[in-house]
Amino acid sequence: MRDPLAWLAAGIAIGSWWWPSIPAGAGLLCVAGGLALRVWRTHPFTLCIIGIGIGVHNGQLQRPTPPAQPHIAGRVHYASGHRSLVETAEGSFGVNTHPNRLRSGQWVSAALNGSVEPRILPGAWPSHRRFELANARMVRTSGWIASESSSRPLPTVRPLRRPGVMHALLKGDRSRLSEQTRALFQKTGTSHLLAISGMHMGIAAVIGSAIGWIASRPLVFLRFAQTARIITVVIALSIAFGYGQLVGWPVSTRRAMWMLSAASVAALIGRPVAPRQLLGLAATLILLRDPSAVASLGFLLSFGAVLGILTWTHRFERLLPSGSRPMRWLSKSLSATAGATLGTLPVVSWAFQTLAVSAPVANVMAVPLLAGVAVPLGLAGLALQHPPLIHASDWAIDWTLDLLQTLDWGTLHPAVDGLGAVLMMMAIFGTKKPLFTVLLIGLSMVSFRTDRDLSVTFPDVGQGGAALIEFADGRRWLIDGGPPGRRLLKWLRRRGIRHLDAVFLSHPDLDHFGGLHPVLDALSVERLWVPRRPKVGERSFHNLWLLAHKRGISSAVFGQSPGFDDNEEGIVLTIRHGRHSFLFSGDIGTETENRIAAKTPPISVVQVPHHGSRFSSSIGFVEATNPTIAVIQSGVGNRYGHPHPTAVRAWGADRILQTREVGTVQVRSDGTQLTVSCWSQTTGWSGWFPLGPQALGR
Repeated sequence: MRDPLAWLAAGIAIGSWWWPSIPAGAGLLCVAGGLALRVWRTHPFTLCIIGIGIGVHNGQLQRPTPPAQPHIAGRVHYASGHRSLVETAEGSFGVNTHPNRLRSGQWVSAALNGSVEPRILPGAWPSHRRFELANARMVRTSGWIASESSSRPLPTVRPLRRPGVMHALLKGDRSRLSEQTRALFQKTGTSHLLAISGMHMGIAAVIGSAIGWIASRPLVFLRFAQTARIITVVIALSIAFGYGQLVGWPVSTRRAMWMLSAASVAALIGRPVAPRQLLGLAATLILLRDPSAVASLGFLLSFGAVLGILTWTHRFERLLPSGSRPMRWLSKSLSATAGATLGTLPVVSWAFQTLAVSAPVANVMAVPLLAGVAVPLGLAGLALQHPPLIHASDWAIDWTLDLLQTLDWGTLHPAVDGLGAVLMMMAIFGTKKPLFTVLLIGLSMVSFRTDRDLSVTFPDVGQGGAALIEFADGRRWLIDGGPPGRRLLKWLRRRGIRHLDAVFLSHPDLDHFGGLHPVLDALSVERLWVPRRPKVGERSFHNLWLLAHKRGISSAVFGQSPGFDDNEEGIVLTIRHGRHSFLFSGDIGTETENRIAAKTPPISVVQVPHHGSRFSSSIGFVEATNPTIAVIQSGVGNRYGHPHPTAVRAWGADRILQTREVGTVQVRSDGTQLTVSCWSQTTGWSGWFPLGPQALGR
C-alpha cells in the first residue's frame, strides 16, 4: 500500500474535527472495526477508518471545559487575529484581545467579564471551531496584559524601513504589521511567506548544518565519518528546534520540524521516505498532541500547500516549456506556486474569498528575495547580533515590497461554504483529470435557486440591522448592512450574489450602514437609496456616499427627511407578495409608529423597530400590524439591553424570532403560504410549516 501514514493521518484529521458530535466509545469501536477490516482486506480506507477512530477517541480525552473564572493567567497556545487560545492550570480559554493581537508563546493575564457565544452567518468559516475542539470556554475580557517577548531585540543602528515585516519574518510576530502591508501580501498571494514554516526552518537547519559540518571536520579526518554526520544532523535540528522555540511553535513550524526530523533520521540510516509519508507522520503527531489544530487555518493552509505541491507540480510542469536551465527553474517555480495555490484553494475560498491573480509570478519574484536573501541574512544577524546583516535584510525586504506593489494585479473572489470546500478538496486531490477537476471546482462555487418564491432573510449580524430581499423575478434588494465588517459581504458571495438591484439605508447609524461599505466596494450595485445626504462631520457616512459615486452607483434621497431625528425619519419599507406583506422598520420610535399605525393594514412579517428598544413597539403599532412573525435583530449581551422586556411582551413571545437566539431567519412566500427557516452554527437550517414560530411550540 502506498503512503499508509498519509491515509491514517487523513482519518485522524476527520475524527479530530467531528469528535464532539460522536458518542463516547464510538472511537474505540471504529478502531476495532478498522483493524478487523484490515485483517480481512488490505485497503487504504481501512487505515482511514482506524484513523477516524483514533481521532475521535483522542479528542474525547481532552480536558473538560473549565468553570467560569474571574481571572486567568496562562500561555498563548494559538493566536489568530484578535482571538487567542490561552492554556491555564484550570483549562483552556478563548480570549478576544481586540484591538491588539497576541502571538503563540506569549504569557497573558486577563480579568474576565462573562462568556461569549460566537455567532456566524450561514456557511461561514467556523472560526470558533478551534476553541470548541480544545474544550475552551469563550470569554469576554475587561482588561488584559501580555508579557513582552523574552528574546533579544533586533540589533540595529538606525531605524528599519520595514520593521513590521522584519519581526514577522524572523520572529513570527505579526502584531507590528500595518493593515496596508497585510493587504499587499494578501493581494499578491504571498501571505504564506510571513508564516514561520518550512522555508524558515529549512534555512535555520542549513545554518546549523554549516556549523555542524565545520565542527565535525576533525572526526572525518579521524575516520569517524558516520559520527560526524550524526553530529551535523543533531546541531542542525537543535538550531531549528531553538528557532521554533523563539517563534512560539505555530502549527506550520511544528509541521516543518517533524518533517525535517523524520527526513534527517531517514537519511542517516539510509532509508528513502516518500514525501507524503513525511507529511502524514507530521500531521499524525501534531493531531495526537493537539486535536484542535485541525480547525486552525495555519494547519489547513500549511498541509494543503505542501500536498498541492506534491500532487500538482509535475502536472503543471508538463504544460510549461523546459529547455535551458533557467527555463527549467522558472517552470518548476511557477508549477510549485500554482500547486500550492491550488492546494490551499478550498480553505482560501471558504475563509478569505481572495485569490491573487499575480500569485504565481509574485511568488517566483518574492521567494528568492525573501527566502534566499532577507531571511538568511536576518537570522544570521539575529543570532550574531550583527547590525549590518539586519540592515541588509531590511533592504531586501524593502525591495521585495516595492516589487510586490507593481505586481498587485487584482484579485478574484471565489466563495464557497463548508460543503463547497469539501467538494473542491475532492476535485483537487481526488481526481487525476485536470478537466474534471476544473468542472468540479466550478460546480462547488455555484449557488442554485430552485424555486421562484419571494425570499426575505434577516442575517444574524449581531447588534445591528440588515435584510436581503430576493424577488421571484430575480431582483435582489439589500436593506441596511449591519455593523462594520466584511461578514455580510462574504455571506452574499457564498449565496452567489454578485449584483444588487437596490441598496436601502434606513438611517445613517453605524450599526446599520457599517457593513455596506465593503458591499458597495466589491459588488455591482444599481442604485443606493438613503434618507438624507451626509452632514458635516459624518465622516463614515461621507465615505459611503463618496464610494457610491466613485463606483458609478446611482444614489438618491428617498423622501425629504430633514435629518432632525434620524431614527424617526428613517426609511420604512413595505413589500407585498400575494396574500403576504413584509415591513422593514429600521430604528423608528413610537412617534413614527403611531403615524404608520393609522394607515397600515395587518402585516405578515415585521422587522421589530429599533431592535426591540423600550422606546418602540407601541401598543397601537403592534395591534395595527398584528404580524404572524416579528423578527428582532440584536446582539448577545449588547450594552443597550435590547430587546427590552416590554417590547417582547408587546409583540408576544409566541410570534417573536430573535436572531440572537435562533440565528439567521429566512422567510419564504409563494404568495399564499409562509415558510420560516432558521440557521445556527449548531443546528444548521431548520424549517417549520406553515405558521412560522407557532409550529416551534413557542
